Amino acid sequence: MTFERAFRFYSYLLLLAGFLTLVSSGAVSLPLAALFLLAAVLSIRAKPLEMSTLIQLLLIALMLGWFAFDVSFLSNPVDALVHLLLLISLVKVFTARTGRDYLLLYLIAFVYVILASAFTISILFLAALGLFVFFAIVAFTLFETREAYEQNRGVPFSQRAYLRISLVITLLTMILAIPIFVVIPRGAMPVLRLGGGGGFLQMTGFSQQVSLGDIGRILQDSRVVMRVRTDRDPSEIPADVKWRGVALDHFDGKRWTSTRPTERQFQTARYGGFLIPGARRQDARLLRQIVITEPFSNIVFGAPDIIMISHFGDGRAIVRQDGNGAFSFDPVEFRRFSYVVFSDIAPRNQRLRNPIVPPALQASALASYLQLPPARPEVSRLAHEVTRAAPTPFAKAAAIERYLRRNYGYDLDNASASTPDPLYDFLFVRKSGHCEYFATAQAVMMRSVGIPCRLVNGFRQGEFNSWSDHFVVRQSDAHSWVEGFFQDAGWLEFDPTPPDTRSPPFLLVRLGGQWLDALDSFWTEVISFDRFGQMGLFRSAGRQLLQAFQWSRGIRDWLREARHAYRHWVRYAQLSDFVRPAIFAVAALVALGLVFRYRRYLRLLLMRKVLRQSPDRQAPEYYREMLAALRRRGFMRRPSETPLEFARRITGQLNSGIPLRVTELYYGNRFGNLPLANAQLAEVYAGIRELRRWRLPGRRQRA
Repeated sequence: MTFERAFRFYSYLLLLAGFLTLVSSGAVSLPLAALFLLAAVLSIRAKPLEMSTLIQLLLIALMLGWFAFDVSFLSNPVDALVHLLLLISLVKVFTARTGRDYLLLYLIAFVYVILASAFTISILFLAALGLFVFFAIVAFTLFETREAYEQNRGVPFSQRAYLRISLVITLLTMILAIPIFVVIPRGAMPVLRLGGGGGFLQMTGFSQQVSLGDIGRILQDSRVVMRVRTDRDPSEIPADVKWRGVALDHFDGKRWTSTRPTERQFQTARYGGFLIPGARRQDARLLRQIVITEPFSNIVFGAPDIIMISHFGDGRAIVRQDGNGAFSFDPVEFRRFSYVVFSDIAPRNQRLRNPIVPPALQASALASYLQLPPARPEVSRLAHEVTRAAPTPFAKAAAIERYLRRNYGYDLDNASASTPDPLYDFLFVRKSGHCEYFATAQAVMMRSVGIPCRLVNGFRQGEFNSWSDHFVVRQSDAHSWVEGFFQDAGWLEFDPTPPDTRSPPFLLVRLGGQWLDALDSFWTEVISFDRFGQMGLFRSAGRQLLQAFQWSRGIRDWLREARHAYRHWVRYAQLSDFVRPAIFAVAALVALGLVFRYRRYLRLLLMRKVLRQSPDRQAPEYYREMLAALRRRGFMRRPSETPLEFARRITGQLNSGIPLRVTELYYGNRFGNLPLANAQLAEVYAGIRELRRWRLPGRRQRA
């Protein structure tokens, strides 16, 4: 094998190894995988095609159009991206000529591996990954030495030497990587510490003391604070579900604080968790959430009501629950943290239809949840006026919620925070603000009419990233709302903040951000793939090996049954049973024979009519066809002869001018870049057909 053929061969094998990781993860269906492999195998033996710029632009437009159609109507975004990459790689394997083309193939192969790892990490994936590493080393080694071989074509090429050194490097890589993978614990430690001094970064709004307006300062910051993956489809999760954080009960007119310290303390192990004691509803809608938080707070976030926390951090952790139902963990470390939360996400109306009987609030708790700051009488008067027609405490709270939503506007301007009475300024002067003002107004007005309540700080649901299948929660998703206590239903949520009318980012910006975040999330999961994940992988590998053994036994049983069925069919078959299979077999053989016989003509039609290649690329096809016809008649072209010398030599022996005429057209077509007219092409293939039928008198001559 020459160096150039070896370079192309192993470059394509690298692409196939990356594609094999996709197949092993189940990201590609078997029929699609078979078609891709067939096309890739054919491309290995085919010479690179040459496409004009217009054809390339047309193909790009068609592929992008197909991608848009696939995403809209056929597949999810990840599957559609896989299909688009398959199309691009197929075009490239048939047209790759320059080093840049092969680098693009290598990049596509690497993206295949990344996408496959997003679907699953199994023993088959690891085996395919090992092949990918081996062929990557071979391909890149050949790529680096390609220029040197082109400059020194006389230097002998040893394929075995490349394979041996690549195998040694691959084995050394695996030997060094496996102990590191198993032994060294991993944690998502950031390289650059935020906040200076190496301390733990506290993001305002998520501590035991929050000044009115603090959240407004972070609502315009788009940095990611956590990612949440659930066990339900996003369409099954209510749009108003939020990630609850801290709850605060005391308001002095400018500042919210928590006066209810730790009431419960839980000890959790790495491979277990704890069930939070409390009343449970019979029709609970459980939502499992895997939460990965950035280093900004030690608060446990989850959809209300949290009923269980498990798989916490990298080891044992102490989780505390305060009197306001907020959870926090110790020890506090400056790194990403992950945990699993189970919550009951039943909406408010469902909780009202099927309530539970909560324990009554103690006198101290009731006093803290009804505490009111020194305020102007206009606030209390407004609360009683809004709730005058409401017959029950819940109806009063809902009336206040509707009033604030309908009569006040959402605004990120934080001007009310600098006034002597921020709540009065929001309700009666500016009449606009962000969520913290709405929640404070709701809480104070509810307390004014005798409804116990508390303010809650957390996050909205965030943006669902379909590439990585999780919710991306940013600082700009920070949110405040209110929880009110009712004797017949317990704590219920009220959110008086109207929708944010800010325009969303451009589609391309949003898609680009989602793709980058999906890559970041993937590497986060790789880095935090700790011993718990390793144990799961090893258990999965054992199960898959057992399944493979059982599958092989099933294949053996199927072959045995097929052999018995075949013997039974042969024993009792009649002649008519063989007619239809024989006809199909003969027709298939004839079709394959015709395709093989006229393969150069069909290839020429493809090059002329479909790919629109230049004439100099088309010429060798029909000239090789003429040489094959002459070879079967016993005329071989000598290595020292030019095409024209060969044609002149055999013209007298054949007593025909066909070889000379075809050669003249070939010269103009190949070296003069003169296109063949349809009449000339018909003349060429009519002459070639005549040469195939030619019978020379006497013995064939071999020149």
